Amino acid sequence: MTKIILAIDSFKGCLTSSEVEVAVDRAIRMKHKSYEILQIPVSDGGEGMLEAFCYALNGKVKKVDVHDPLIRLIPSSYGISSDNNTAIIEMAKASGLTLLDKTELNPMLTTSYGTGELIADAILHGCRNFIIGLGGSATCDGGTGMMQALGVSFFDSDNNELIYGGAILADIKKLDISHINPLLSECTFTIAADVFNPLCGEMGAAKVFAPQKGATAQMVDLLEDGLRNYSDVIKRFLHTDVNIVSAGAAGGLGASLIGFMNAKVCSGTEYLLKLSDFDNLLSDSDIVITGEGMADCQTLMGKLPFGILQAAKHQNKPVYLIAGKVENTHELLNAGYAKIVAVTPEGMPLTQAMRKDVAVNNIIKSVAQLI
Repeated sequence: MTKIILAIDSFKGCLTSSEVEVAVDRAIRMKHKSYEILQIPVSDGGEGMLEAFCYALNGKVKKVDVHDPLIRLIPSSYGISSDNNTAIIEMAKASGLTLLDKTELNPMLTTSYGTGELIADAILHGCRNFIIGLGGSATCDGGTGMMQALGVSFFDSDNNELIYGGAILADIKKLDISHINPLLSECTFTIAADVFNPLCGEMGAAKVFAPQKGATAQMVDLLEDGLRNYSDVIKRFLHTDVNIVSAGAAGGLGASLIGFMNAKVCSGTEYLLKLSDFDNLLSDSDIVITGEGMADCQTLMGKLPFGILQAAKHQNKPVYLIAGKVENTHELLNAGYAKIVAVTPEGMPLTQAMRKDVAVNNIIKSVAQLI
C-alpha cells in the first residue's frame, strides 16, 4: 500500500497547516482511496507553531485572557504537553501583527507584555519547560514588555520607571530583577526560531523587521539605537551578550529570553521533526508532500519545506513541493524536490487566491493532477 506523509506549512494569512493538509488529503483520496495518508501539522516556529507542537507533544490548548500589543485584554491560548510539564508559547497569540488593524501598527508603542502573561500563567499551572515560537510579532520592544509581566522593572537616568513599547528602549539605564518571578529559576526555555537575525545592525530586528510593523524610517533609527542601548544594559547588569543569532527574532524578544532566562536557540523545523519522530515515520513511507504559501529561493535558506527535504533525502524518499505561488523552479528542482506545483492558476488575482474556499479548491485541483 502506498503511504504518503503530508508535512505542509501554513499558507500564510490564508490556510493553517492542518487546513492545507486536509485539502491535499481530500484530493489524493478522490483518485486513490486505498492510499495511507498521514497528516502532520508543521511549523518552523512562526505562524501555526502552537498547533504543530501541540500535535507533536500530544498536548492540549489552554485558553487565557492576556493583554494585546496595545494593552487591551483579549482571549489567547498556549499549549501544555500531555505530561503537564512543557508549555508551548506562540508569541503571536498575544503579541502578534494579526491582533492589530493596519492603522494601529506602531512598534514605538506596541509591547510584548501579553507574551509574558502567557509564560506566567503556564508557570502557575506547573509548567517548567518552555518552547517559545518567535514569529509574526507586532513589537520591537526587545522583549521588555514580556519581562515586565514577569516582574522586571526598567528605569531611566532619573530613576523613573518606564512603561511599554519600543520607545522606552533608548531611555533604559537600569533594570531591577528583585521582583522577578522566582519560579523562572526552575524553568528551561527553548527558542524555536524561524529567523536567525541578531538584535542589532543591518540584519537586526529594527532595520529588517520594524518597517513591516509600521515603523517609519525615523522610527527604525530610534529603535536601532534603543536596541543597542538595551543590549548594553543587559550586558552590564546580567553579564550576557544578547546581540547574537536569533536574538532579533520577534522584535528582539529573543534577546530577553537569552539574557534573562538563558534560553537556548534551535531550528524550529529540526526541533519539531525530532519531537514528531519524523525520521521513523519516513522509514516506511513512499512519498512526502511539503509546501508553503510562497516557494522560491528563500525556501532553500532554512525554511520548513527545505528541512523536510533534507530529512527525506537521508532516506531517499521523494518529496513533492506545493505552494500558492512558485518562483525559481529550476533552483528548487536542483535542490532535490521531485515534483513542484503552484496551486494558484496563472492570472488569478491575489485577493481572490487568498480566499479560503478558493485556495482549498485550487489545492484540490492541482494535487489531483500531481498524484
